[in-house]
Amino acid sequence: MQLRAPAIVLATRSHGETAAIARLFTEEAGVVAAYVAGARGRRMRPVVLPGNMVEADLRARSDSQLPFAKLELTQSRGPWLSEPLPAAAIGWVTALTAATLPERNAYPALHSALSALLDAICAAPSARGWAPALVA
Repeated sequence: MQLRAPAIVLATRSHGETAAIARLFTEEAGVVAAYVAGARGRRMRPVVLPGNMVEADLRARSDSQLPFAKLELTQSRGPWLSEPLPAAAIGWVTALTAATLPERNAYPALHSALSALLDAICAAPSARGWAPALVA
């Protein structure tokens, strides 16, 4: 398996001393879990925040193995995670997506909708701007 695609970070879980298992949502492959070396270090910790857009380079020897991921930040949601309402919305939407979608099934329309919803959460001055999109 080799895939290089833009992805949305949905969730991360610590693995070992400095690594993490990240669940990424790509347009082509759907939700993919991947091993990210150094994810808990100073340089990568801000990259693997839920809601961030990254350029993911996923590689594995076979489709049944957990792929190794190299991530490059393309759009950060970090500034909005200091505000309570946008942080709760970003956390809830990404956790719901990670929990409900099966792995490695492509959902291009859902990927576009989630990306637009995250953009709306970050751009709107209040919940009135993004709450209808969240419900829809």
